[in-house]
Amino acid sequence: MNRRHSNLRYLLIQVDGKTLLTAFVLFSGLLAVPFLNLSDAQPTGVAYSQPRSLLLSVATPTSTVTLTPTLTATATASPTATTTPTHTATSPPPTFTPTHTPSPTTAPPTPTPMPPVGPFSLSVRVFVDFRCDTYFIGGRDRAVADVPVTLTFANGATVTKTTSANGFVFFSGFDVPEWVVVHVELPRDYFGRGLGPCPNSFTNKRLTAADFGVFKYKFIAFRAIPQFEIAAP
Repeated sequence: MNRRHSNLRYLLIQVDGKTLLTAFVLFSGLLAVPFLNLSDAQPTGVAYSQPRSLLLSVATPTSTVTLTPTLTATATASPTATTTPTHTATSPPPTFTPTHTPSPTTAPPTPTPMPPVGPFSLSVRVFVDFRCDTYFIGGRDRAVADVPVTLTFANGATVTKTTSANGFVFFSGFDVPEWVVVHVELPRDYFGRGLGPCPNSFTNKRLTAADFGVFKYKFIAFRAIPQFEIAAP
């Protein structure tokens, strides 16, 4: 198709060139006719008549067929590579189930009971009653120092104090909602001999609020007597 268009275009160029050349020659001749002097060259006895005008008819093509090749750009879609994601079925990750390991149960510490607070007071004296006659007689009986005396209340609370040099110990500021037990720990060694309670005495005494009377005060004497000699090591 392209070759045919080229041949037609070549023929049109040749035709147009010849036509223009012919027209140029004829036009040049017309321009030169008025300047020609034909009288000098005429033969004798020959009559010439000079034409007034010369009509020149030039065949001019009225229509020109122009073949213009039209270039049409046709876009050709090139194949496009499309990547399609491929899903590969994989097994789900292993599931870890947390296991609870019970920690050893530790019992909370038991709170230490406190002595009940109140208006009661108590005096205790520990001495050696050589005659066990209940009374402390100066110059004969002896006070025992550093003897532990413990009060134990109904709620389990305890209070411990030790006797002074004259054998006394004093407790105050407690209450007796139920009862209180007074305990004395007699020394096992008293000047080389062991001490024990007198027959009419004791080492434990249980008291109630009624024992303290109206003034909420109580005095107790723990009487001891030497009972045996401590064997030599």
